[in-house]
Amino acid sequence: MTPPTGVAAEAVTRTAPASRAPAVRSLWSEAFRRFRKHHLATFGAVVLLVMVAAVMVGPFVYRVPIDEIDFRAKLKGPTWARICWPGCSTAAGSRSPSAWPRC
Repeated sequence: MTPPTGVAAEAVTRTAPASRAPAVRSLWSEAFRRFRKHHLATFGAVVLLVMVAAVMVGPFVYRVPIDEIDFRAKLKGPTWARICWPGCSTAAGSRSPSAWPRC
C-alpha cells in the first residue's frame, strides 16, 4: 500500500503528540520549586542562614565570658580617656581608664 498524498496525508502525519501524564509532585517539592522561583524569598533565606551561621560561630570567635561584659557602659558616650591610640598598650584586664597607661 502506498502512503497517501495531499491534504489527507498531512492530516495523518501531523497527529498530536502523545500527551504526557502530568508529573506527580509532592506538596513539598512543589512548594520548594515555587520558593526557588521567587528570588526575593531566596535572598531572604540566604540572609537568614548567614545570620544563623554567625550566631552559631560567634561564641568561638569572641571568647569573653558573659559576666565580664559591662552592659552599663553601653549607655555612656565616648570619652577621650577611653580611647586607645595607636602605640598605646592597655593594662590587661583593666576596665577603668584611670588604670590604663598614658601615652
